[in-house]
Amino acid sequence: MTFDEAILVIKSFWQEPTFPFVGHDISEAKRIATEWNTTLPTELNTYLLSYAPNPAFYFANVGNSTSLYSPPNIQKLALGYNFNPVTNQNIAGWNDNWILIGDEGADPIIIDLSAVSENGQCAVFKAGHGCGEWDFSPIADSLSQFILLQSALHHALVGFDIEDSIIDDQSGFNLAPQPASWLFPLVKKYAGSYYDDWVNIFDNA
Repeated sequence: MTFDEAILVIKSFWQEPTFPFVGHDISEAKRIATEWNTTLPTELNTYLLSYAPNPAFYFANVGNSTSLYSPPNIQKLALGYNFNPVTNQNIAGWNDNWILIGDEGADPIIIDLSAVSENGQCAVFKAGHGCGEWDFSPIADSLSQFILLQSALHHALVGFDIEDSIIDDQSGFNLAPQPASWLFPLVKKYAGSYYDDWVNIFDNA
């Protein structure tokens, strides 16, 4: 999937007045490449220049929202992840190949520079915080796939004119029928093997 393909799908359902994927000045991409002392993968460079949110946009989830950082907030010194500002000490266990691009309630979302495909696509990984060590799992094969799936989940939760998008009763924890009939087929089409990672919280998925 390319960014053009992902953005076309997102724009087909996006209803909010703010479109989050706007990109940033080239100087920020150059700074990030310098901080990590590398040539940025093609997809990450394109994301930073044309699609990274500015300012950060909060995407709805079940529970904590997801914040995707604007390029100025993507820093090698990741406070709370690889550096403790209280003790002024590094935190062990954070890999220098990881680029923190966002978080979901402090659960880090990263690009791993050691896991870039031959065509420059960047798999996206997420881990839970407070577990003693970082156990990252992939949630998308590319940044373009990731922003499509994150946008779709956001729309399912807030984009339908219904009282409650989630129904939690004796039948289980379910996405309401209208957003469910829209979201689950779309995720099945575009998520591939990551279908469960995006919708398994819902009993009716």
